[in-house]
Amino acid sequence: MRAHEEHRAWPTWVIVGVGVVLTIGALIWTGTQYDSHGSRLIDGPLATVLVAVLGSIGTTVALVLQRSGVIRHQVQNSHGTNLRVDLDEIKSAVGAVASDVRGIRKDHGRLASRLDATAARLDHTNSRLDTLADHVDDIEDTIIPRKDDKS
Repeated sequence: MRAHEEHRAWPTWVIVGVGVVLTIGALIWTGTQYDSHGSRLIDGPLATVLVAVLGSIGTTVALVLQRSGVIRHQVQNSHGTNLRVDLDEIKSAVGAVASDVRGIRKDHGRLASRLDATAARLDHTNSRLDTLADHVDDIEDTIIPRKDDKS
């Protein structure tokens, strides 16, 4: 395994040069396309579009190749372990965390259910206490009539 090396990207002039070479090649190619009667197969406006497209494709391909080299350099292993082993360890750790999260969600669901049940019991108890307070008021009114009651 080689030590970690600095990746050198293609200089911009190389990328532009590839685009220029392909554009010149496209100009030559479009200018040499004639049918058997000597008429041009590709007219002027279409030739211009083809030259522009082929030149753009050349520059784009050069940029993609440059970027893929940079990406390859970034993911290349620079230590003794296998990248697949490293990824398997990370996958295992993520699986353990996911399992813990599932457990926490289940615990949360159970606690929410218990809280809902407790709230329902408290509502029922409050309702019964209100009814009981009404009955106590009725009994007090019967046993000890109020002064403002003239019955």
